Amino acid sequence: MKIERTLCKVLGYLAAIAIIAFGFALCGKWTYLHSVGRIAVIEPIQGHTAHRSRSTTTYKAVFHFTTETGAKVVRTRSFPEELLPDLEAGKPVRVIYDPDKPRDFMLEREPPYWIAVIVGDFIMLLLLWRLS
Repeated sequence: MKIERTLCKVLGYLAAIAIIAFGFALCGKWTYLHSVGRIAVIEPIQGHTAHRSRSTTTYKAVFHFTTETGAKVVRTRSFPEELLPDLEAGKPVRVIYDPDKPRDFMLEREPPYWIAVIVGDFIMLLLLWRLS
């Protein structure tokens, strides 16, 4: 029983650390792109997909834009629900892309990913409180 409890604790801590590290990596990418990135306006999307799970919906679309050097970029990626009305209406939506790797981009109004860090911290605190 004690070994199972210890194993559960260790696995929980490892999962929390992985979630926190993932969150910091995403926030680092957000910060990097906002500091060195270039702006482009995406072409109107030709539809999107919505994948519903228990509590969330993930939206994906194919994004097309042209860099300031004239390179065409086409990539499928997810986007936040807040941008759905603008994308469906064909309004101009801006992206921030890495000039060295234009396929590495994010939508300008995409928020930083601190939620992953917060969730990881919450799991860690819960484990400390519950399994101590």
